[in-house]
Amino acid sequence: MLQIEVVVNPDQVPGLNGIQFQFDLGKSLKHLAAQFLSCQDAGGSLTEKDVSVYFRESRSFDVVTHDFSIGVIANDFPDRHANLQERTDLIRDGLRDILKHKTVVWQASREVTFSIWVTLSPGGFSEGSEGRLEPQLQP
Repeated sequence: MLQIEVVVNPDQVPGLNGIQFQFDLGKSLKHLAAQFLSCQDAGGSLTEKDVSVYFRESRSFDVVTHDFSIGVIANDFPDRHANLQERTDLIRDGLRDILKHKTVVWQASREVTFSIWVTLSPGGFSEGSEGRLEPQLQP
């Protein structure tokens, strides 16, 4: 499992906080993260279904230097750790290629800037379900 948070500065480039931007970027990030952060260590293999992407707008007290910033949190596996900068650069390059084609769709009026930070740390993940929820009638 891997989590990505995208912080968008909506005041910089109109259109970057729109639904189409979030859909396109979220889909692209899921693909790129699964491709370049997957590793051979036990538990380190990733598919797009293993990647969650969350969006939020920067707040007035945030100090923002890019149009959007991407933070990735992933489990620290030796294989992933060994070449983390190279993996981060591959995600950046893939995203840069996508941005070249999508900025017109997002109605960006200038070049869009971004940063990506990948953090590896120990972590655990678990899922659960209580089954199907049934509406309860109140007497």
